[in-house]
Amino acid sequence: MISSLKTIPSEWINLQLFHIIPKELNYENVKECLNCYFKLIDFKKFFHYTKNGAKCIIAVSKIKYIKSNDKKITIYTSNDSIEFYGKLYECKNDETLKNFIKTHQSFLVNPDYIEQLGRYYMILKGDIKIPISRNSYKEIKNKFLRL
Repeated sequence: MISSLKTIPSEWINLQLFHIIPKELNYENVKECLNCYFKLIDFKKFFHYTKNGAKCIIAVSKIKYIKSNDKKITIYTSNDSIEFYGKLYECKNDETLKNFIKTHQSFLVNPDYIEQLGRYYMILKGDIKIPISRNSYKEIKNKFLRL
């Protein structure tokens, strides 16, 4: 929040503001604010990717599953999908996605969203059907039973 006020009004306290930058915006104010913010964030909870040359992040907890189609990766959340170019194995090897389950050569699934496990598919929250390869079924079944 940017404000010209010298003191914080009491009604602002309940807004859960992160930081207040004085109206006299300058490099040092912004730098201080960003340094405080980065100290609070646990980057292990965010997946980093590059889209159109821009560095982007998404909270791992928001990802339902990731689908690969050749070199195009699509991240699916509850209400959105994000596309970028990459390889599924790069996603699978990313430390932030270590708990994700590879169900098929084209899918990585967040186990927090699994509702039902079948022999040839699993159902995620929102009635999303994800295929399971024959080679992956035993490993997935064992992981699912441990959840």
